[in-house]
Amino acid sequence: MKEIFDTYDGDNQGFIKASNLGLILRTLGFNPRDSDLQRVGKEYDPERTDRLKFPEFVASILSIPTTITDKEIIPAFQVFDLEKRGVLEADEILKCLTNVGEMLDEAEAKAFKDNLKPDDLGLFNYTGRKFNFNFLIIIILFCRFCSEIY
Repeated sequence: MKEIFDTYDGDNQGFIKASNLGLILRTLGFNPRDSDLQRVGKEYDPERTDRLKFPEFVASILSIPTTITDKEIIPAFQVFDLEKRGVLEADEILKCLTNVGEMLDEAEAKAFKDNLKPDDLGLFNYTGRKFNFNFLIIIILFCRFCSEIY
């Protein structure tokens, strides 16, 4: 997430233009609704400064639903679900994401864990779910950098 933010913070002032959020999402292959972008603007840039610092950028992306369905992301999880049970251990996913490759920082790991919603046994059921944008980015990182562990 930080790399994406830094790309659009070309002059390194510590913020991006809030009005560019739709462009950023579309560049990454998503198609946010105008109503979602307007809601995010009101919520995360209430004074209409057209500036989002990194924490607001992350929070705003977390709040935008994605059009990617579970049928498109489930194959990524199945690579790691050797027993084909439809579940993965949440702690193992987090360990991988915070220790291998482009490691997640504490805020990103917390956002990821919030989206996992593991059951009482610590298992994450990845079937029949809707995934938000930030979660999908982290899953892409998971698949890219953790494949050598499994």
